Amino acid sequence: MAFIPYNQVYAPLTGRRFKGDGRGFNPYAKSYRMKLQFRFEPRSKGALPQAILEGCKTGVTMELDEAGQVIDKAQYNPSFKFGYTYVQSSGSLGFGNTYVSLAAKASNPLVKPSPAIMMLFTFIFDVRGNLIGLIGDHTKFPSFEAYEIVDDHITRKYVYDAVAEGTSVRHLIYGPEVSVIKKWPR
Repeated sequence: MAFIPYNQVYAPLTGRRFKGDGRGFNPYAKSYRMKLQFRFEPRSKGALPQAILEGCKTGVTMELDEAGQVIDKAQYNPSFKFGYTYVQSSGSLGFGNTYVSLAAKASNPLVKPSPAIMMLFTFIFDVRGNLIGLIGDHTKFPSFEAYEIVDDHITRKYVYDAVAEGTSVRHLIYGPEVSVIKKWPR
């Protein structure tokens, strides 16, 4: 998920005010800018592994007046790509890995043109279905989080904290993206 940790943000150049998600890291949060969710089914009984996209959605963007009241709102239809590849040969991360890739971008539907929040993640699963790696890129703003859910047990796998990094909406315009490389032992 991508979310704006602040209660409100100001658009660069225009100074228009928008409601943020005003939250920290939380797998159950109902407020977000972009949420992608997929289910991974490992190889079993001769069948190849599968990754099924279960949702790609954006939150509602709300413009606020000086008193903090909502004066306009809209929802962006995100552009996204989803795919997965099963690799039988061995490699640096092991035999029979499956690579699940998600790419998405969304921008403020009330400001045109508007810089986009972007992310490209590849999740790497071993032959048993264990999540063993994450590689990719995303914008420096807003905050990002990724969770793994196995048998109703939730594990935080990745966070990027825009507050701790000192980034803001301006970083959508200026500055490079953040590169991610994570490996987990199994």
